[in-house]
Amino acid sequence: MRYGLIETFDELVTVVGDTPLDLTETKLAIRSHTSADDSLVSSWITASGEDFQEETGRQLITARRYFWLECFPLARKIELPRPPLQEVEAVEYYNSDGTLVSFGDGASPEVPSWIYTASPTDPHGRRGFVELKDGFNWPATQVRALAVRIQYLCGYGNAHTDIPDLIKSVLRAKVSDRNRLRGGITETQPYAVESQSRVIQAFKYSALPSLVPRRYL
Repeated sequence: MRYGLIETFDELVTVVGDTPLDLTETKLAIRSHTSADDSLVSSWITASGEDFQEETGRQLITARRYFWLECFPLARKIELPRPPLQEVEAVEYYNSDGTLVSFGDGASPEVPSWIYTASPTDPHGRRGFVELKDGFNWPATQVRALAVRIQYLCGYGNAHTDIPDLIKSVLRAKVSDRNRLRGGITETQPYAVESQSRVIQAFKYSALPSLVPRRYL
């Protein structure tokens, strides 16, 4: 029997919380003492957070995202990207009529036919997942590019105080690097710091998937 990978797509809907670093603390860290730099340092904070997220596959500040699949998988559970997972808000799919419907009992209020497991609370917590309740199977979907939509919340929290200190130290280093770029880079001021790279790699590998969605061919 042959198996194939299921096409997936992860979409950012909205960021729910604030920035991953406090502006005042960050300015102290880079020895900036003028309010004229506030806008610039704020943009560096945002860019550094986005850098870290793309490098590690994680979500820092709480965000609402959609995880799309072209169909439901063979396995009874679906891992969700961008750990740490906080909550799964909805599992929906396009039925044979092309209508986006919720996967539940259809009652009001509806009882979902699935449960979810959030990520562990430690900083390197792996991916959380959604899975079928006992006695249920995934429903058939319309044949289309992206037929399943899982809406979920992920991230360490809504405020910079929720971000682990180890991550904040890397983000501050990234902001500091951007600040030094204004004066140019020399051999004694390397852009990449080895200890920073090791931290990034640790967060990256702990966020990698352990279950790849598959289907029958």
